[in-house]
Amino acid sequence: MTEKKAGPGVGELAREKLLQAALDMFGQHGFDGVSIRQISDSAGMNVSSISYHFGSKDGLYCAVADYIGAQIIEHSHAPATAAEEFLNTQSLDAGEAMNHLLSIVENMMQIMLPDSVETKRWARFVTQFQLGEDARDHWLSKNPFHDLVAKLVAIVRSEPDKTLENAIIAQTIFGQVLVFRVSRMSAKMALNISSFGPEEVAQIKRVVFSNIQKLLSQ
Repeated sequence: MTEKKAGPGVGELAREKLLQAALDMFGQHGFDGVSIRQISDSAGMNVSSISYHFGSKDGLYCAVADYIGAQIIEHSHAPATAAEEFLNTQSLDAGEAMNHLLSIVENMMQIMLPDSVETKRWARFVTQFQLGEDARDHWLSKNPFHDLVAKLVAIVRSEPDKTLENAIIAQTIFGQVLVFRVSRMSAKMALNISSFGPEEVAQIKRVVFSNIQKLLSQ
């Protein structure tokens, strides 16, 4: 007799429905712009289910941030792990450091740039999250890859680690990619394109890589 694989329980499904509804509504309206009743109604759940699964509106907000952060880290695991392993060797090879840096940036572009419903939902939430201070102590408030990229920047530039300039350069590198996600509509209008397909993403990659190499050669 074949055993049936156990699927998600009723409680897990209810929690996931609330999480996904909150992701959309917080992303569209921000923390203060939506009530727990609106979220529960959107999920087709009783308002008390939010207290049961998340404790409070703040708890639900942080749970969404945890979910987004986990998705980003999962999609970035390979290049980030490779870069960390390189740094653990204490190598000062600038060329290899640059390759790891570009690999992280390329992965970021693959996550953030293409037209995707899921990426759009993540980006809306993260944008609202960064604009507010409701969960400023949450780890998502800090780019989880900033320190990693800043250390690679220091090796490429043959400069001491943890300087303000290296931190600024790291943020500038991320900003070159994020502008195409956060300012989506204006970017499409400025580039006279209707979507960010493979060809457009490849062109952006070439320019961003060239900018990074020029920036770090100064």
